[in-house]
Amino acid sequence: MYDQGEHLTMKYCQKHFILPVVAALLAVLLLQPCALAVDNLATEPDAMVYVSDLANVLSEEVEASIDEKSAALDALTGAQLVVVTVDFLGGEAIRDYAEGVFNRLQIGDAVQNNGLLLLVATSEENYYALQGRGLETALSDTSLDKLLLKNLEPDFATGNYEVGVEKTYAGLLDALENLYGIDDQGVVVAAAEAKATQIKIENTNKQKRGLLAAVGIVLLILLPTVLITLSASRAARLRKRRREVAVRQRADY
Repeated sequence: MYDQGEHLTMKYCQKHFILPVVAALLAVLLLQPCALAVDNLATEPDAMVYVSDLANVLSEEVEASIDEKSAALDALTGAQLVVVTVDFLGGEAIRDYAEGVFNRLQIGDAVQNNGLLLLVATSEENYYALQGRGLETALSDTSLDKLLLKNLEPDFATGNYEVGVEKTYAGLLDALENLYGIDDQGVVVAAAEAKATQIKIENTNKQKRGLLAAVGIVLLILLPTVLITLSASRAARLRKRRREVAVRQRADY
């Protein structure tokens, strides 16, 4: 038998069950762009490394090259040249963002303050170079702007970020090599030669220390014998002197 009240109850339940589901689906669809935007916000590097490609625009080969050259520069001079790529800046001005990364990672030597940061924000079509105070005279804001305009802007404008970063990094590295008197052989070769020289000096010092230690051991071994010999010789001299004195005394009587 058809129950009209039961039918109405079922329709009521279906209506109140469907509405929340539809609302949830609409919320997901509406919030999806926001979620994607959050996912695309830049995650700032949280450790001091020479290259942080958070925008995924650099190949492994380019990253390895930057890492090797910056490490060599750091070993030779204490200057740290760092490259950071991001998608977005999270609503910050690019200078403020760069200063935040620079200060948090403490780029450069603490005393010389000679760090240099290249920041590229691909999705915001922006870039910036920030130097430590110790480099402000040698690498002024004006000179950095000119270098970026020459080396990065043409490739950046066409979306060829990797090539632009490579050219700009090379220009920044060349400026630092000139500043610190690194000749045309390049920072990697210079660092390798400096390391080889240091190893040679350390080996020479180690040999000297080994020789001194050997001499010390020999002296420690011979010292008791020498002391015994000297003591015996002194005792013999004393006995001889006593005999001579006794002989003179008998002669006097």
